[in-house]
Amino acid sequence: MFSKWTTRFLLALLASAAFGFTGPVACAQSDEELARELADPLSTLMRLPLRLDWDRKIGPVRDGDRFSLRALPVVPVDLNSEWNLVSRTDLALVAQSDVTPRAGSQFGLGDLTESLLFTPKTATVAGLSWGVGPAFLLPTGTDSRLSAKKWGLGPAGALVGAVGRWQYGVVGHHIWSVAGDGNRRDVSTTSLQPFLSYTTRDAWTFGIEAESSFDWETRRGTLPVALTANRVTLIGNHRYGIGGALRHYLDSPDSGPHGWAFTANFTLMFQ
Repeated sequence: MFSKWTTRFLLALLASAAFGFTGPVACAQSDEELARELADPLSTLMRLPLRLDWDRKIGPVRDGDRFSLRALPVVPVDLNSEWNLVSRTDLALVAQSDVTPRAGSQFGLGDLTESLLFTPKTATVAGLSWGVGPAFLLPTGTDSRLSAKKWGLGPAGALVGAVGRWQYGVVGHHIWSVAGDGNRRDVSTTSLQPFLSYTTRDAWTFGIEAESSFDWETRRGTLPVALTANRVTLIGNHRYGIGGALRHYLDSPDSGPHGWAFTANFTLMFQ
């Protein structure tokens, strides 16, 4: 049964990748500059990362598997001479099996999260870039087991610095539910993504990051730590970001993933 969902999921991934060869224009920046911009959550490079996550050992009896194809578009908007607006979206196509005992398999869209970060064009005296703004949760999930069935709202922020070839920072948000299905549990979740990365002259970026979250309703957190490797590479007449990550869950609730997990990503860049 699960192989059917896996096949459909991989077909969706291939279709998304195929789109990438028809859309972006050639990039005038160097590969190294592009690699640094891809690692910066507040950069003004418009991009569409497509990220395939495989999480394992999900659920109380550790039988579940989940594939998530996440579209993570980053769209900068030039507001005026002093400010940019950076839109960061997260929407996943999910295929999962045996995540909940006797629940079988599910396939469909998950909920959408959106952050709008207002960021000054000039860095601080210490060389730091920052952004603040609102975050939103939209109940776009197409299956009740893939959605919180809640509308949410809260603050978002980012802080980024650089020293030589190193970049570091954190991106995060907190979302409270403000409307939705009254029979579903309220949402009050903090998400923080600290990162540290190093970019080489030949456009490789190696890093360590965490996509931690804490559910204030259940008082349980999730802490995966990932080692990442990405590179800007020329395919045809266009440059793309290609890479992956090896993740390990240091902490997770009984209903969440455990052990090792894997990520592959493909990033389209637009100028």
